[in-house]
Amino acid sequence: MPSTKIAEKDKIEDVIRKIDMYDVDPGGTAMNDGMRLALEEVEKNSGPGQLSQVVVLTDGETTGETDCREIAKRAADQKIHLSLMGVGLDWKASLIKDLANLSNGKWYYIDVNQAAEAERIFVEEFETLAAAAFMNAEMHLRPMKDVKIKRVRQVVPEIKELTLKEPEERHLVAELGTLGKDVSTRYVIDLSLPKRPDGKYVIAQMEMTYDLGTGTRETTGPIPLEMTYTGAGHGYVNAEVMRHIDEVQIFEMNNNLQKAIAQDDKQAVQRVAEQIEQKGQLMGTRAAKKTMLARQVLQELNAGGRVSKKTQLAMEDSARMAEEMEKPS
Repeated sequence: MPSTKIAEKDKIEDVIRKIDMYDVDPGGTAMNDGMRLALEEVEKNSGPGQLSQVVVLTDGETTGETDCREIAKRAADQKIHLSLMGVGLDWKASLIKDLANLSNGKWYYIDVNQAAEAERIFVEEFETLAAAAFMNAEMHLRPMKDVKIKRVRQVVPEIKELTLKEPEERHLVAELGTLGKDVSTRYVIDLSLPKRPDGKYVIAQMEMTYDLGTGTRETTGPIPLEMTYTGAGHGYVNAEVMRHIDEVQIFEMNNNLQKAIAQDDKQAVQRVAEQIEQKGQLMGTRAAKKTMLARQVLQELNAGGRVSKKTQLAMEDSARMAEEMEKPS
């Protein structure tokens, strides 16, 4: 059906009830056709002050993967984010993740045995849209001489590396997408710093630009990022940052685990799963699910020599989500 106002709920529900009466090809999955139709429909209503998002659900592998990637790039060019949901076990995780990355969007795994998860994810997606406050937000970083910015990661609510563009020398830009009101989003910047005498130094200027829905760009103005050098090194260690770095390390280990599973390298799978389990134990209760899933990987590997796709997807889904920080007592 064409784009329909949510106020016309009865019309939408009527189409859903009669879906089997429509001329729908039951033969397979053509996600590219669905994505193209959705994007064309969204484009009809896009413009300044409009927040557009496309939600894609799939339960199987699809034809037209190259076309899907081109459509995701087209969506990104128009600041239209994709939320991709893989239902069950028969969809291709690598494609879904690529499409989310290309469109600066998100991906989810929905276990068919956990029906409440689908509702939770839909509620989360629509609440995120409803809370949108800053559109097309960008982080501009201008490092000082001899300071190198290696990468920028989002670490809350999920872990992902942001693409850095360099429109001019010593000016890097990371696209943050849409930021919500009263919704915590956090980032960790990896830098390479030169040696310096003790003292406080500005190592970079950071500026946030965004659109409040008027189509006009707003800015925070330049904000200095400072570092205090001491004889013991680069100053104190921030405990909260270290907790985020722990999460990132498990995320990276999980990427290595997925590669080892894909290559059928059982020794590497065993080694990396053990590393995740050990790291999770050190992190305590906030990493309990990650530790449990690492044990599950080891149990399946030792029992049958193979890790089930369900466990792989659950492990990957868990690894990218930041766990809630323990509150100090």
